[in-house]
Amino acid sequence: MNELLEGELSIACPSMLATYFLPDLLSEFLTTHPGLKASVTQAGTTLVEQMLLEDEIELGVTTFQDSPNLAELELVPLLNEQMVLCVGDQHPWSARRRINISDLQNSPMVVYESGYFIRAKLDQLCSEHSVQPDIRMQSNFLPLLLKMVKQGMGTTVGLRIMAEEEPGITGIPLSPKTEVRMALAKRRGRTISRANQAFLDWAVTISGNRAKKAL
Repeated sequence: MNELLEGELSIACPSMLATYFLPDLLSEFLTTHPGLKASVTQAGTTLVEQMLLEDEIELGVTTFQDSPNLAELELVPLLNEQMVLCVGDQHPWSARRRINISDLQNSPMVVYESGYFIRAKLDQLCSEHSVQPDIRMQSNFLPLLLKMVKQGMGTTVGLRIMAEEEPGITGIPLSPKTEVRMALAKRRGRTISRANQAFLDWAVTISGNRAKKAL
């Protein structure tokens, strides 16, 4: 019966998750449903939630912390990842075991534009500790940010999964320890396509299995 499901799975997702987390998830699902194809749109979490609430999309990946829209969304946990400072392998900090937020004072950084969960967490941490980094560049193009980090233009922040998989990048845990929780979301009460619903149901099963393994 799985093979009889046809159509297109459509999802909006931040680029970092789309690059380093979503491929394995999608590959496993699409292998199970060979009649389906997938369309992935890159968008920051603020825009993802806006599009969900305005019925422009049916499924999106967002964070389920510090959002004013949580009551209006149905959320399926996907991952809980540590936030790290990403530096080039030749950076003077590359051998450090942790980075205090205070170390970022006047430190050159290349970061995401506003509207992305990772930028919001950085801004929150800096505000809480009265720290002002030297923001050299802002962009929503992840490959550009990583290239600039590798060339020594500055550091950036990202999820541990990105630092582990990206050659030439070292991820250093932040102090205080900061974690980012991401979830698959739909607008509460909305009926969605069979293909998208199948993916949502499958994600619920995967999330439940991970929770059992963690016990």
